[in-house]
This record gives sequence, C-alpha cells and structure tokens, in this order.
Amino acid sequence: YYIPNRNDLNSRKKIQGDSDLEEFMRIANTPAVLAWERGSDGSPREFPGEIAVPFSGSNVSSMSTSTRGHIQKAFQTAVLARDEQLCVVSGTRYKQGSGNVEAAHIIPVAARQDSARDGAQKASGLLNLYDTRNGMLLESRLHTAFDSYLWCMDEQGIIHLSDAESDMAKINEYGLDKWNENTLQQLRIGEGPDAPTKETLRARYELFRSKVDSKKQKEQKKVLKKKKK
Repeated sequence: YYIPNRNDLNSRKKIQGDSDLEEFMRIANTPAVLAWERGSDGSPREFPGEIAVPFSGSNVSSMSTSTRGHIQKAFQTAVLARDEQLCVVSGTRYKQGSGNVEAAHIIPVAARQDSARDGAQKASGLLNLYDTRNGMLLESRLHTAFDSYLWCMDEQGIIHLSDAESDMAKINEYGLDKWNENTLQQLRIGEGPDAPTKETLRARYELFRSKVDSKKQKEQKKVLKKKKK
C-alpha cells in the first residue's frame, strides 16, 4: 500500500500491478520503506512511520545502527505473528528476550555488493528484502547455519544440506543431518499475501547451490595445488 496524500489515511492505494508501481515510484521520487501496524486486510491502521532506507532494502551499509534495528524489529514482529512464534524447522517456540528463535531473511540482506545475491533478489520478485514474504522463523543455530549456506530448502520446502567437504564439520556441529530431506511443515508456502512464495524459495535455493559450488571449486583448487607440490 502507499498513501498519495500524507494527511489522509483513507487515500491509501494498493500496488496491484505495474501501473500502480509506476505511479508509486513517480510520487515517491526517492522511495522509503514504511512500517505500520496492519489491519485485518493488511492495510495500515495508523499513519506509517517512515524509515529512511532505500526501497530495495539491499544497500544496508549506508544505514545507521538505529535504523537497521528499527526495521529489523518491525520485520521480526511481522514474521513472529505469521509463523505463530514457532521455528519452521524444529517447531521450537519463541521465548521473548532469550534470542532462541529469530526472524531470518530468505534472500539475505548484504552489507556489501554481492552479484549472486542481487540476482536472487531479482529472481524472487521482491522489491524490499524486509518484506514479510522474505522471512521465516528459525532457531538461532539454524539461522546461523542457514546464513552460512550449510542448508537450504527448495521451492517445495524440502531441506537440503551442503555437500561441500569444508562444511561437514559445521554440519555435524549444528546437528543438521536429522533435518536432511525433511519438509518445512510450519512454512505455509504461498498461503496468503504475507507468506513466502515458491519464486522466493527457488531463488534462495539456486543461490545456495551457487555458493556451495563455489566452496567445492575452492576445495578442488586446493587439492590440485597440493598435488603439484
């Protein structure tokens, strides 16, 4: 949704197609991410609080720490509500203040340029990486392992582990074998306007495979280098 008239909440319009998006971009000039408490139909119940970050959500290096914290908190709150405070892999329930379960970005938010990540965002169709559709709840250890490309889910929600030799020790440390080829039952793919889409999951899985292939190529180079010696 966007609000053409900042003084009139009822002027809000929903972006439903390219023409709506073009009008929004024309009015916004330099778009900003907006955070608000949603009504039952997903529209604002109060005037949004502006967060001064690029609309793409991808260039986080220019954000202040407080701004990143503000937008991450809004993202976490939305994902917690959608996933019913449960890790989508283990079913572990969120405990406030413990840090045991966190909102993870499916397409990662990078502090530096990453062409593979940028390609994944484009393939996902997401304009804003803090969109609730780009989130899922994970136990903190599973979140760390996910961000390290030790595991990923495909567009059907089936979990796959990295097969890079250099990742085996970490996979064992995090106990990821028990989740291999399991299906994320809690992640309701494509069910509702705020749920992750198959396009987003497919884009993340392809990013995962490219990162794992890169690790394996580095491993092969090391082996060849040792043989030459």
